[in-house]
Amino acid sequence: MKTLKKITLSLLFIAFATFAMAKNVGPTVIGTTDDLRQVLSERIKADFGKPNNYLNDNDIRKIIEKVEVVFFVDSNQNIQIISANSKNEFASEYIKNLFKEQKINVSDDLTGMVYRVNLILNYTAV
Repeated sequence: MKTLKKITLSLLFIAFATFAMAKNVGPTVIGTTDDLRQVLSERIKADFGKPNNYLNDNDIRKIIEKVEVVFFVDSNQNIQIISANSKNEFASEYIKNLFKEQKINVSDDLTGMVYRVNLILNYTAV
């Protein structure tokens, strides 16, 4: 009986340790422009995996396009798109829709500043 308790306790400890390590270890507050660019890229990649994203809803099956995005983060931590320019209007509209007033946790140093980021969309519907 003691052996069973020890094994059960060990398995619980391993499960909790695994869960604790699996948590996001990235920055909780974005403090640099590189972190900001990484967060934007991760949000795009995550959205690509959703079956009802803007591109799928508009029957876009494949898009490889460069988009120049100009935006700022307001005092409420919302992304405010100033412009999203691309040769493909769907690419521009996709970025505008995806980041339209989306919350992002940035440091006070990055709030209110205008950013210009070049993003490359490489999307193929599954």
